[in-house]
Amino acid sequence: MSSEKIIHLLAPAKINLGLRVLEKRTDGYHEIQTVFLALDWYDQISISPPPLISSSSTSFSPSSNSTSSLDSPSTEISPSLMSSPSSAISMTCTDPRLPTDESNLVMQAALMLAERCSNSSSVAIHLEKKLPHGAGLGGGSSDAAATLMGLAEFWDCGMSRAELAALAAELGSDVPFFLNPRPSLGEGRGERLTYIDEIFHGSSEKVDVCVAVVTPPIIVSTEEAYSLVRPNSEAVSLSLEAVLKGPLNEWQIGLSNDFEMPVFRKYPELQAIKESLIRDGALYSSLSGSGSAVFGLFESEEMARTALESTSHSGWVGSPILTV
Repeated sequence: MSSEKIIHLLAPAKINLGLRVLEKRTDGYHEIQTVFLALDWYDQISISPPPLISSSSTSFSPSSNSTSSLDSPSTEISPSLMSSPSSAISMTCTDPRLPTDESNLVMQAALMLAERCSNSSSVAIHLEKKLPHGAGLGGGSSDAAATLMGLAEFWDCGMSRAELAALAAELGSDVPFFLNPRPSLGEGRGERLTYIDEIFHGSSEKVDVCVAVVTPPIIVSTEEAYSLVRPNSEAVSLSLEAVLKGPLNEWQIGLSNDFEMPVFRKYPELQAIKESLIRDGALYSSLSGSGSAVFGLFESEEMARTALESTSHSGWVGSPILTV
């Protein structure tokens, strides 16, 4: 590995087209069905040899009692230093609200890979955070997947895609999808993937659909959302894949997100966003994951832009106009 080697990776957002919670498993997870669709909206992960850390930098050791503050008013990037058996791993982030210790999935991914890669060495990871945090868009999972792929190349670990996928599944149910973010049917916990590219990238006109995403400043706990939803494996008639092969203007009838009812009950403003997007012409609108992001699919960029303007409020994050 060259001492000058720097790797940059894009970590895309995702939306869920339908999400069915079928049953709670004996391991505590839930059996689900969903379709993952990646968007051209990204965080960026950069991996490089570590810089010299000045005396003013803060540091963290797993054995230390120090913690990072999420409410620091500083806009400077402050690194945290982690130690693994074979390497020192530092992380910085452009968003001072996010931790850079082992509670961040990026650090968990790096430490997990360092333990399994004999070539691991000191490394600096920088996260340029652009995706909303805690919104059901998979930003943390995507960042973790990008970290796994980037470090596997940086350290020349020689791991197969299957080995990386196994590590990704340990980190989180959504992480495997982001290793190769093609349109995918997700089953099991969401980690068992079947690629369905032909629905979006065949001769269908759906490829030209525009996506608008609205994220209010609400963080919906996934654990809490699962506790509120009532699993129902009896309700499945058509498969999600079968619904998606039908006309896009029928998706609103055939696709459902089982988190919507309990989450909308607790956060009615999210239901209001969905209704606004549909009123402004969305062919399909839904909560993404357990929220709080709500998205709409539109026939044109102009319609998507108008819908975003209609839902514009202080503190709310509107996506760029996205295509799939």
